[in-house]
Amino acid sequence: MLGLTIVPAVLSEGCARSINTTASVRAALGPLAASGSGAIAVTDGAGRLAGILSAHAVIQLLAEGRDPDRVAVAEIMTAAADPLAPHDGVLDALELMLIRGARHLAVMDEDRLVGLISVQDLLPVLARALADSFGRAEAAMFGTGAGGARK
Repeated sequence: MLGLTIVPAVLSEGCARSINTTASVRAALGPLAASGSGAIAVTDGAGRLAGILSAHAVIQLLAEGRDPDRVAVAEIMTAAADPLAPHDGVLDALELMLIRGARHLAVMDEDRLVGLISVQDLLPVLARALADSFGRAEAAMFGTGAGGARK
């Protein structure tokens, strides 16, 4: 379990989606919905990570009665913090989310955006790893196979 890294355990290469800081919030709605994670990376004019736009931020904007056609993504995004690297561990990512109170983290390979990960992405990976680990421990301690049957 401790050997799980962000890529490939959580993200596949080439799955990054982003929108420019100058785009309107309305223009971000389609890519945000297509992301399936409730957030999308925001990049500046040079393609560098500038922040993360979350569905939560869009909901707050709408609740305030602001016009999504007149507000740029940069105005409501969360500024980019230090990103994860593809080789960082899954447990490290979860710990960083807890420390920062973040639901999403960017994953960068040098200056290239690999993608975003969310708590929802991490939990199934960790659950499978724990189940595998417990299964191996059970087999080692009790000589049992799958389902607890003794060999």
